[in-house]
Amino acid sequence: MSPLDHLNLRIETHLAAIYGKGDHSALVWRLIDAMRLHEHFFEPVPFANHWSEKDVALITYGDSLIPREGTPLKELASFVRERLGDSVSIVHILPYFPWTSDDGFAVANYDQVNSDLGDWSDLENLSQDYRIMSDLVVNHCSTSHEWFQQFEKDEEPGCRFFVKAS
Repeated sequence: MSPLDHLNLRIETHLAAIYGKGDHSALVWRLIDAMRLHEHFFEPVPFANHWSEKDVALITYGDSLIPREGTPLKELASFVRERLGDSVSIVHILPYFPWTSDDGFAVANYDQVNSDLGDWSDLENLSQDYRIMSDLVVNHCSTSHEWFQQFEKDEEPGCRFFVKAS
């Protein structure tokens, strides 16, 4: 069974649970077309557990340490290396993207590091010795983000990313 056929079956199962038994195949394909899932559907990557009970994660905001000189992310890397060493294997940095509100969770640009914290090279540097975990905040988006601006103007691709409640 292809991944798209598997998705079709899963959606049909959900529709049967919601609307009762019956032929929902036409609705399934309308949903798949409306969400354009057939255009971007790939074979899923096989599951791989990337951590175990031996791992220890430090969870922190990118600005938890404020240096006299340099950037907070550089300071974080120095602190972890010098003070924690190999007692930590994962550094989970809470949203480090530019943001407008909600303590970093209303992301204004998913492609950048908040310049008040540092830049991508700071994260790359830290990733030389530690695994980096990041929040992908897809349930929030700043109203200043280009996707939301596109939504308000009914322009692609942002017009498909939000739902207006009426």
